[in-house]
Amino acid sequence: MKTLSQEPEIKNTLDYIQKTNVLVFAIGKASEMTKRRKLPEDKVDEIISKGAVGEAFGHYFNEKGEIVYKLNTAGIDLETFKNVEESIAIFAGKRKANALIALSNVNKNIVLVTDEESAKAILEQ
Repeated sequence: MKTLSQEPEIKNTLDYIQKTNVLVFAIGKASEMTKRRKLPEDKVDEIISKGAVGEAFGHYFNEKGEIVYKLNTAGIDLETFKNVEESIAIFAGKRKANALIALSNVNKNIVLVTDEESAKAILEQ
C-alpha cells in the first residue's frame, strides 16, 4: 500500500483528497460490510466479536465509536473525515441506526440524509 500510494497519479489524488472540505459518504452495518468486502470468516468473527456495529473508510466501530478493526485501504481516511468542514452521511434502513450513532461519536459534525424510518430509529436510541 505504501509503494502504491507513492505512484505520482495516486499520490496526487490522495493529496487532493486531504484538501477536501466537503465529504459525501455512506455508512455500512459492520456485519454486512465484512461480507461485501469479502473478508475471510475468521476476520468476520474477530470483527463482530469485538463489538463492531458500523463501518466507514475501512474502519469498523463499536457503539462508542471506538475503532475495533482497521483495513489497509487507500483513499479517504479517518483523519480526513474528522477534519473536513462538511461531512454528509447517506444511509437508509433502520438496521443501520446504531452504525450512524457509533460514527457520530468520532465526528459530531455530520449532515445526515436518510429515510423517515431510519430517522425514527435513530431518535429511539
